[in-house]
Amino acid sequence: LTGPVHGPGRPKLIEDFLAAFPGTRHVAFDGWSGESALTAQEKCYGNRVLPRCRWDRTEYILLLNADPLGSGRSQTEWQVAYGRQRKVRNGKFLKLVSFEPCLTLTGSNADERYRIRAGEAAQIGLAIARELLNLDGSDTAEIRRTDVKVALAKFPTSDIETACELPKGTIK
Repeated sequence: LTGPVHGPGRPKLIEDFLAAFPGTRHVAFDGWSGESALTAQEKCYGNRVLPRCRWDRTEYILLLNADPLGSGRSQTEWQVAYGRQRKVRNGKFLKLVSFEPCLTLTGSNADERYRIRAGEAAQIGLAIARELLNLDGSDTAEIRRTDVKVALAKFPTSDIETACELPKGTIK
């Protein structure tokens, strides 16, 4: 049992191993085949391609139980691009905020890291969406979709911060 087989050396090594142990077989397991991302991309946007993170175009990253620097299909590419964006340019640099139940490589590099319990990421994400849509009374937001308002009304910022034991003002 191996992970994905890349490069010219590993197939030869596997072939030699199988020859040395007759009756054995090789099974390759790819824990992240990309199939779910391809399907989601197709359902949302109509094209079956893997999305590409454009770290070079970002100034702020909010992660909810995610570790793009420590896992995933393009972690080396993402690590290099993240490192480039962390350099100060024009008085700005990338800010990284992470909400996660376990410390990850990405979380350990975050400017702000909040430890949450497993399963709280969705609630926090919905409370953040509520804040972004300004549903707490500001007249500047024009939300036309009543179903979005109703769904997000169940996630008041202060209630979620209390339930997840986050410092007041974390989500704002």
